[in-house]
Amino acid sequence: MRLAWAVVGALMAAQPVAAQAGEDSLVVLLRSVAEPLAVGADGRLAGAAGERLAARVRASRFVLLGEEHGMADVPRLAAALWRAGQDAGPGPQYLAIEVGPQMAGRLEAALRMEPTDSAYRAFLAAHRPGAPFYFWREDAALLRTVVAATPGRSGVLWGLDYDILADRHLFQRLRQLAPSAEARRVADSAIAVADGAFAEVLAQGNPGLLYMFGGSPALLARVRGVFRPRAGSEAEGILSLMEETLAINRLFMAGSGYESNRRRAALMRDHFVAAYRQASRGGVRPRVLFKFGATHLLRGVSFTQQFDLGTLVPAVAELAGDSALSLYAMGGVGSRQAQFDPRVMRSVEAPVDLEGGAELGVFARAAAGEGWTVFDLRGVRGRSRGWRGCLTGCGGWCSGMTWWWCSRGGGAA
Repeated sequence: MRLAWAVVGALMAAQPVAAQAGEDSLVVLLRSVAEPLAVGADGRLAGAAGERLAARVRASRFVLLGEEHGMADVPRLAAALWRAGQDAGPGPQYLAIEVGPQMAGRLEAALRMEPTDSAYRAFLAAHRPGAPFYFWREDAALLRTVVAATPGRSGVLWGLDYDILADRHLFQRLRQLAPSAEARRVADSAIAVADGAFAEVLAQGNPGLLYMFGGSPALLARVRGVFRPRAGSEAEGILSLMEETLAINRLFMAGSGYESNRRRAALMRDHFVAAYRQASRGGVRPRVLFKFGATHLLRGVSFTQQFDLGTLVPAVAELAGDSALSLYAMGGVGSRQAQFDPRVMRSVEAPVDLEGGAELGVFARAAAGEGWTVFDLRGVRGRSRGWRGCLTGCGGWCSGMTWWWCSRGGGAA
């Protein structure tokens, strides 16, 4: 594999001076550490970088895939990373995703219920719009791949986030758990409030009216008062998550974005620590594949000015003498993505928006051909002049990720 990378560098050096003269120096530098990558028809990694990437997946305790949401190629890539570990082992045993713990458990249960996915689809239909971002076909297929590869197990999906669209489902679940007739009546009133808020969102096109954004904490306090859930119970977990989700979103709606993001990052870190400790009880440290929005998995201070999962998870690996692989998959020229519009609770297709504009556009310009181009940023670090240029041109992305993918011409989920 060292030879393959040397060949890439030699090919770049052999280009006529005139061809490079008009190129931005950072583009030239990135092309010197670039290789093509593909996901084959069998759903496995292929291309010049595929074998080495598969080996890195197997060598890593944690694989962190930061994504542009809504690109169909990204969950396919995540499934290929999962298969890379399963084929030769050791590989990931768990998939951590950007939903709450209860929603992750419910999605996994639906997928394990029967092989045709009818239970999964029925759950999403009954709890419109479902679970972002797993109402999209390709993302649902990723979950199916993971669940199918782990028969006889449970708790394989780790939900580490909050749940902004799950209030009606969670209130219905609380009704099933109600310890008394009074608790059922209170749960029924809570369901009516959440259903009414959802109807108003659709009528007015204002997602701020969702209960989990604009609702009153007094309703949850009333539910807690009649349920009196014991510590560690399912009802306690549901209520705690709903209370924190509402608090986070009320801060956002009040214009306190920093504090809202701080509490969300803290919640995700707490959820990870709890899941990690639970999975480690048998004395074996778990291997986990993460798929989140890229800023959550950035090493160092994120673009919401937080120390998020991307900082904590690699540190946990290093403390145990393990390693973590941080990856970012973005769309390039001609790529499209699905964007969820909460005003109408539907997805629309749009061109990929390069976050940071010119900062990330350099990767799009450096990518060549259709499909994925992989940039191994370890090959940029240590080149003093080029590294300074990468830091200046790409903000924290160059230092916050190890490998970078850019896809040309990818479709929307």
